[in-house]
Amino acid sequence: MVATGDVRGLDGLDLSARNCPVRFVITVQALREGWDCPFAYILCSLQKLSSATAVEQLLGRVLRMPYATRRGREALNRAYAHVCEAQFSSAAHALADRLINHMGFEALDVASMIAPAVNLPLFEENLPHPSVEWSEIATTFIAISPTPELQGAAGVSVVEVGGAPQVVVTGHISAELEGLMLVQVRGAKKLEQVREKVAEHNALVAAQQAPASRGEPFAPVPTLGYRTQAQAPLWPLEREAVLETVELDLMTPQAIQLPGFQVVAQSNTFEIYLKDAHVRLRPADASQIAMDYGASTITPDDLVRWLDQSLFQKLPDLTQTERRAYLTAVVNYLLHERGVPLVVLAQARFKLAQDIENRVAELRDQAARQSFHQLVLQADNAQGWLVEPDWQHPHLFEAGRYPAPVASRYSGRYQFPKHYFPVLADLKEDGQEFACAQLIDRHPKVRHWVRNLDTAPCGFALPTSKGRFFPDFVAELMDGRVAVLEFKGAHLLNDPYEIEKRLVGERWGQTSNGRAVFAWLTQTRDGLTTAAQLDRALA
Repeated sequence: MVATGDVRGLDGLDLSARNCPVRFVITVQALREGWDCPFAYILCSLQKLSSATAVEQLLGRVLRMPYATRRGREALNRAYAHVCEAQFSSAAHALADRLINHMGFEALDVASMIAPAVNLPLFEENLPHPSVEWSEIATTFIAISPTPELQGAAGVSVVEVGGAPQVVVTGHISAELEGLMLVQVRGAKKLEQVREKVAEHNALVAAQQAPASRGEPFAPVPTLGYRTQAQAPLWPLEREAVLETVELDLMTPQAIQLPGFQVVAQSNTFEIYLKDAHVRLRPADASQIAMDYGASTITPDDLVRWLDQSLFQKLPDLTQTERRAYLTAVVNYLLHERGVPLVVLAQARFKLAQDIENRVAELRDQAARQSFHQLVLQADNAQGWLVEPDWQHPHLFEAGRYPAPVASRYSGRYQFPKHYFPVLADLKEDGQEFACAQLIDRHPKVRHWVRNLDTAPCGFALPTSKGRFFPDFVAELMDGRVAVLEFKGAHLLNDPYEIEKRLVGERWGQTSNGRAVFAWLTQTRDGLTTAAQLDRALA
């Protein structure tokens, strides 16, 4: 549909109607004249970005995304604005200024959203190539004078604008360079403005340099699968598959005991009274409000029925017959072996139900852990599964699939040029994990790496008897191998569950025919530093 000064093809059309046939709209200046299209998801502007207001008006047409629902393909979960500018740097700054200062976005959000033009992937030969050329990000700092110290710094140039020299900076602004710039600034407000502009500049530079932004692919990382026998199909290895093999016996003496169940009579009742024209407060006598409701009529069967009604949704894998038999055994044990009065059990029935649920979950975890070790971790077990990486259904790290919340983002000054995504989450600017991330980023065998997220489906995970284990780091090596790296403090090295996670990772790496590496890194082990352990693992 065309809408120009002479052609008014949109008159009389309800663009918000679901049966509206219009799919493309070509306009001249219409977007700036108040015209509104609630279903605009992709905007292409062929005009130069002449003002920040024009940028905001254009972007506002596609950012609302009404009636949007989550789609299976990540590319369909975004709105797109394509704008034209001779220099990408100019367009990037015009967009960034408006998004950050007037539309509520964070600098790192903007950095991960703005990308240079690439060939449209309409045909295979036009797919984006890793060697996409970017124009350098250049920022003009009007409030900074070109001192000799600044002019001698790398990335700093001076241009004449209206007869006045102005400082232009390209590339990452280091802490030293920022210090030289801030020395000239007076006033807290101006200092904050310059710092924000430096942070925005560095965020855009980081986005430009990130492998994901440059179109570089990340090697597929295989998940873990299993076969019940050599010729059987390869199935995804999940905790649920192990649980299907577990037969939980709840009628054993150990199962019906509730070691943590204790009933302690406490009074949380207070008496408020008036004395000498002042309001007083004191604890009330618990005996005055004894909770003996129903004590004369309640029976053990009544308590069992109540427990069954409370727990049938929380214990869905048990039939009612199994559940009733187990609950009866627990109540009889508490009455006759522990000597707890029935009226006390009735009063503490909510805690009793909670403790029973926890006890069944504990027994299930114990059975799952035992079965997991027998089926998955014991390679010499004749009854075990054949475990191997699943290269047909790998985990993929892709641009746009790294949802790093603002609160958890790394905001330190140290730059990680090999991190695959423009942003980096769940990493502080100090500590042992930070030092480990530096070693990975500087290692000559690492092509690029990811600070793995503990969220599915964005993070890579390996199965355990309790669920899933999300390693700290995933890297692609120069020789094409993939490496999964987990860093642990000394206080966790002997924890049973941590040992299980290490065994799962080692099993994943050992069965990959040399295509995958798993390393369990610590500060020191066997006399080796973290750097030496990393060297040995990636050799």
